[in-house]
Amino acid sequence: MKSDLRIRALDEKAIQVAKVHRNCEAELIGILQDIDKLRGYLHFESTSLHDYAIRRLKISEATACNLIAVARKALEVPELKVAIEAGELSVSKARKITPVLTVENKAAWLEIAKTKTSREIEKAVATEKPETLIVETAKYRASDRIELKVGVSEEFFRKLERIKDLEAQRTSKAVNIEAALLAMAELYLEKCDPVMKAERAERRKGTVKTDFVTRACARSVPGQTIRAPLPSAVKHAVALRDLRRCTYKYRDGNRCECTRWLDVHHVVPVTRGGSNEIANLTTLCSSHHRLMH
Repeated sequence: MKSDLRIRALDEKAIQVAKVHRNCEAELIGILQDIDKLRGYLHFESTSLHDYAIRRLKISEATACNLIAVARKALEVPELKVAIEAGELSVSKARKITPVLTVENKAAWLEIAKTKTSREIEKAVATEKPETLIVETAKYRASDRIELKVGVSEEFFRKLERIKDLEAQRTSKAVNIEAALLAMAELYLEKCDPVMKAERAERRKGTVKTDFVTRACARSVPGQTIRAPLPSAVKHAVALRDLRRCTYKYRDGNRCECTRWLDVHHVVPVTRGGSNEIANLTTLCSSHHRLMH
């Protein structure tokens, strides 16, 4: 008898907590929408809304992805957030229909999300948009081996097969998909990676000459200031020093890990007489570059 009462009490408490949880999720979606609109994450040294949710709010990466996807889709289809607030739809189910949900089909897809199981929803979405069947993943299967799962077009696969043939011809041995992708990666990086370009330039020309680096980086024209482009040698030197990674330091002393959407930033602005000296240049991701300005 006592155990029955205990179980009923726990059940009632669980129902109440679950209701609070749903309400909090709906409220958080609204807050994330506002922060995204105002780019408020920049005020907290975050490079994106996703980075803000993980670093500032301490939300798991999977939960952050779900909340942000739903928050952004709900701006297009407000009824999605209304259904979550009413307890008719969970965030996880709402996330599943975001790839196909539009203003035109919202009634049908919201009904599916409200009435079907997660597996049924996934099947319906995959039927409508087959590319969602394969979710990109990268998982460690050994200390130095990663299992990569990705969907590709038939056209890309034909090109990959052609690369396997060419690489097998070049190396005189059998070539699998990993070897073909490695050959592609090495060729691309050799041609396009700024750090590798800088290393080649340094091997050819030696270190960058100071008098070349420190020349004026802006010239005056009546009514405006025209900034001279950075010399390639300077860009190479900055890329080598910073290893093409944002140099922004958070308050806790950790360095930003961003290695894409990078800009070269003048520590002392050009408008204040800043030069193209390497010491006056640093690498910042676009978000932290905006923050610095």
